[in-house]
Amino acid sequence: MILWLAHRLMRAASALMPAHRREWSNAMRVEACVMDDPREALDFALGCLLAAAQERITPMKSPVFIGRLGVGAVTAAFAAFHLQCLANLVAIAMGGPDPYTDMLIRHHHLEAAAAQQAALPYLMLYLLAMGVGKLAAAIFLISRRARPFIWACVSVGLADGGIIAYLLLTRANVGGPLSWVLQFLPLSLLAAAGWVLWRFTPRSVQSLSVPAQA
Repeated sequence: MILWLAHRLMRAASALMPAHRREWSNAMRVEACVMDDPREALDFALGCLLAAAQERITPMKSPVFIGRLGVGAVTAAFAAFHLQCLANLVAIAMGGPDPYTDMLIRHHHLEAAAAQQAALPYLMLYLLAMGVGKLAAAIFLISRRARPFIWACVSVGLADGGIIAYLLLTRANVGGPLSWVLQFLPLSLLAAAGWVLWRFTPRSVQSLSVPAQA
């Protein structure tokens, strides 16, 4: 019974151990299998489980992880803002109140009000792409998945470029080149922060092997 429990604890330790420590984990399991004393095996398994837990939480203590978490949290907050704006536009499209358009009509800006209504589907698509793209970028940044993070940033950049192209094609007031630069500024900061954080992330520590006892 004690040996059975020790083997189950070793399985849990192996599952908990980070990937770059997999060789060390395998060596631990081999060493545990050759132990004949049940209590010794149980003590060893408990120690391995504690070591695996410590290895798992070690990256979370690093300043780089804190930086990724901070940038990811800010990015997720921007994503939540875009998705909230999308929810507001969906409510307007379904017949809800539209204070901005009502204000334009009250001040006799009928052409601007009509343009606002015409742009509603494109604004909804833009906000959806921005919200989902930034939320995905935040998740991939925190979890250190470089390639999906890059694709998420690309999707956000395409959304930014798409809304600028729409405003230019419809001859809307886009504020000139400076506003185009400002439109891409949050994305540029996100990409730069991601690059810096990955640049200073320590390389995977070489796996340590524990020689099995004869």
